[in-house]
Amino acid sequence: MIGQKNRGYTIVEVMIFLTVSSVLFISVAVLISGQLGKHQARDAVNQVESVVRGVFSDVGNGYFPEVGQKVSCTIDINGVGTAQLNGISGSNRGTVTNCIIVGKKITFKPSNIEIETLAANSGILSVSSTNIQPIIGLKETKGYKWGMTRSGTNDKTYYVLFSNYSSQTGASGEFLSGYQNITTKDGAFLAVSQANSNNLVCFKNGSNTSSITIADNTQKISSNYVQQDTSKCPA
Repeated sequence: MIGQKNRGYTIVEVMIFLTVSSVLFISVAVLISGQLGKHQARDAVNQVESVVRGVFSDVGNGYFPEVGQKVSCTIDINGVGTAQLNGISGSNRGTVTNCIIVGKKITFKPSNIEIETLAANSGILSVSSTNIQPIIGLKETKGYKWGMTRSGTNDKTYYVLFSNYSSQTGASGEFLSGYQNITTKDGAFLAVSQANSNNLVCFKNGSNTSSITIADNTQKISSNYVQQDTSKCPA
């Protein structure tokens, strides 16, 4: 054969190739993005569970921030007054004006978690939400990861307290360090005895929903991750 020329691609063939390549690229990108979103949602709710477990552990072991300072407490038996760090160094933070530390409060807000250390007048016989006060200056704020937000607009609060508080009334100092039995109460100050829908805190991260359940001891907190499942949490 004489003078046969090499045949190139036509414009139609090039357009078909580019179209197929684009579809494949977009499909892979969507798949990777979806898997990444699931991983981030799981990681975010696991971080929330870790924060709550940390609070349970701190209260159960008598650990609180600013261990080198005492607390000035003017709270009366009706819960009126304030508690705040007064800068006096010493090992017994609860010895000033009948102040005793009773635990912590966890508040799940739409965009973060707030943790407060609580004090009460050591002369009261039992502790309730009406006779305890947060210690001024000890609030901690923990942000949610990966853009996760809590479902709902109202704050959801849990109190993590020493369960043997009444046996410590009249004491001259704070609770001793070392393991203490603790109890968990919700924002209405009802004892949280089991994990159920009333103790469910729900979160959203894009199309993914997740939750944690809280019950009455350190072993009864768990997280749950689902995708677009509205049976437990709103979409």
